[in-house]
Amino acid sequence: MATQENTPDTSGGYNEKTWFRFLVLSFILCLLIYIVLHVILFKNKNTFELIKLNQSQTEFIARIYTDTIKTAADTSKAATATKATPNCSKSALVMNYLDNVFDKKQDSSQRETIKNFITAAKSQDTRLFLGETRFKVHSYFWLTGPLVYLEVLLFAIFGVLCNLLYNMGVVSSNANIDPDNPKSKFDSSEIPRQIAKILYAPICTLVMVLGYNFFKDQNIVDISSGKGTIVFAFIGGFYSGRVITLMDRLKDVLFPASSSDTTQAKKL
Repeated sequence: MATQENTPDTSGGYNEKTWFRFLVLSFILCLLIYIVLHVILFKNKNTFELIKLNQSQTEFIARIYTDTIKTAADTSKAATATKATPNCSKSALVMNYLDNVFDKKQDSSQRETIKNFITAAKSQDTRLFLGETRFKVHSYFWLTGPLVYLEVLLFAIFGVLCNLLYNMGVVSSNANIDPDNPKSKFDSSEIPRQIAKILYAPICTLVMVLGYNFFKDQNIVDISSGKGTIVFAFIGGFYSGRVITLMDRLKDVLFPASSSDTTQAKKL
């Protein structure tokens, strides 16, 4: 019986081992480029992500104002208590709390704007404002501005490469378990399709992210949605076939075919 190594090569010299080596080297190269770019930009403090306070954090800020008011009400001298707990002291407590929550990584200009607002605003307005604010915090990832597009593309490429490596591992494992099964053998004719997937999957994933952001926020310029964006980008790259299937279904919704088109398609 002919072994897998004796299988004729029809893809310009790429057999199972050389193609696997190519995928591994491509993944390592992309990872090194990703790390180097992020380290350079992170040192320049140009990378941010937008974070909202969770429910427990907003409740803690509410308690800062509530406890302060109760302390002032329980004081025997109301005038003295009022002077001891002015609104500026409440805002200072809140700002200290925010510095601890974000480990003093807030954008300096946004921090100053928030400080000026909560110093002059009422406690109820401050709680609503902070609960809806997306805080701009220094991050290792590119999650704000134009660089987030590149972040999505790179993570989608990682997803595609991981999927191809996983499938190569499955083929190799099946070859040891059931060597007579045709599906357990490396098919070099699949290489062009896999290369095409590496090229089209990141673009399709980016389009899906842009489309979701547009219909959700009506804003196609900034797709900053936190770390969930890069998680979706990786999954979109890993399951690029599902993304294409979804886009094919959206085609019927966005561009419905007329009856004449349907008749023509049946003839073809």
